[in-house]
Amino acid sequence: MTQPALQDAKPLTIRSIGKRLGVSRSLIGRLAVEARREREARTCSALRLKFGSEPLDVGVGLKMMSADWRRQVLSERGISDL
Repeated sequence: MTQPALQDAKPLTIRSIGKRLGVSRSLIGRLAVEARREREARTCSALRLKFGSEPLDVGVGLKMMSADWRRQVLSERGISDL
C-alpha cells in the first residue's frame, strides 16, 4: 500500500470485520476472546498454567512458593507436580 492509503485507512471494528468476512459479530467476539486466551497462555509459565485461569490466593506468588508448599497445594487441587 502507498503511504496515503495507510493514512486514509479506517480502524477495523468487530462490525466491519464481520461485514468483510460475512459472519456474525458474536462469532468475531468469541474468536477474539479465544485468541486472547491463547496469547496469554503462550506467555505463562507451565506452573501458572497448571493452576488454571482462576486467580491465585491473596499473597501467593508463584516464584515465592516453596517446593513442599507447591506439592501440597497441587495435590489438594488434584494436579500432579511438575
